Amino acid sequence: MTNFTMSQGTRLRRCLPLVIVAVVFLYVFYIHYGSNSVTEHSVVVETKDKEISAPVNLPVSDEKDTPGTVEQAEELPSYLAQQRARNVTIHEICGPKRSIRTLTTTQTMYLFKHMIVDDIHRLIYCYVPKAACANWKRVMQVLSGKYSRVEDIHKVDHTDFSFLSSYSPEEIDYRLNNYFKFMFVRHPLDRLFSAWHNKFHESFLDMQKKYGVPIVKQFRENTPADPKGDDVTLVEFFKYLAGTKTSQFNEHWMPFVELCQPCYVDYNYIGMYEDLENEAKTMIDHLKLSDKVTYPTRQRYYDKNSVSEETKKDEWHKVSPESFQEVVKKYATDFGLFGYPLPENIEEYISERIQ
Repeated sequence: MTNFTMSQGTRLRRCLPLVIVAVVFLYVFYIHYGSNSVTEHSVVVETKDKEISAPVNLPVSDEKDTPGTVEQAEELPSYLAQQRARNVTIHEICGPKRSIRTLTTTQTMYLFKHMIVDDIHRLIYCYVPKAACANWKRVMQVLSGKYSRVEDIHKVDHTDFSFLSSYSPEEIDYRLNNYFKFMFVRHPLDRLFSAWHNKFHESFLDMQKKYGVPIVKQFRENTPADPKGDDVTLVEFFKYLAGTKTSQFNEHWMPFVELCQPCYVDYNYIGMYEDLENEAKTMIDHLKLSDKVTYPTRQRYYDKNSVSEETKKDEWHKVSPESFQEVVKKYATDFGLFGYPLPENIEEYISERIQ
């Protein structure tokens, strides 16, 4: 029995190297030839949540990644990535989204009176004066069915619109939660210059009587006996802005943040006046409305009343640094929310914005 056991052990020791070689061979064979099905299975599991770059013939998941990653921004169409970046900036500055119910009654009504509703296409446009709002109102009129072409609309009439303020609380909540909401913004100082020139040097008698006359009386040293308010200087306008609460501003120079409350409303699209033609087309195409309306070209009226670059520079140079800084402070949130660089002084603004 003892001799048999020793003989068996000797044979096993002699065969052990062969067994090891065989096991290693089988393992290598399996890895090289037999693991494809397992690898494919593991890839399928992984691609449920993320895209991979492995050279396998598998469809990439249609699901979007969790918001906020670099990979997602690269996967999105450029205009959607742009909107996501703008919304990220707004959320960073505003903080957690605030309830619209925490606005004062005055703030709420002012907001709702600037929100034009299109129930046919489920749209809400918060209009910002001096940021291409006249043409966007024309677009909204065509979409509502009141006109067939924007070119047929020569004067915008607010009685043609449905404003959010005209709906019940329940209807307002439904539209804010379910409609596509958009707004367009403009460099705050460019907008102020446009508002000043348009309202105090063109034929807007009501504005000149309501705002221009008091401004001249308060800030002009040699006040005429019967001021018309149609010759307010940029210096006088900035003194008025610097000394007035933004809540008392007219809509044409009220900050965007108070007009459309982007810290309280989740806008689906925020466009920039500086790239108006492209961004308007992009949004209309995104909404699949290009067969119904085209964003109109700039009216000749604006070109006829435009101000030369040299005149702009001259007017800006007259504004005192103190007034300039005080006014810029009032629009600091607008600058930050929408990515406009905050100028430290007039010269910096002129060099960046005026050719």
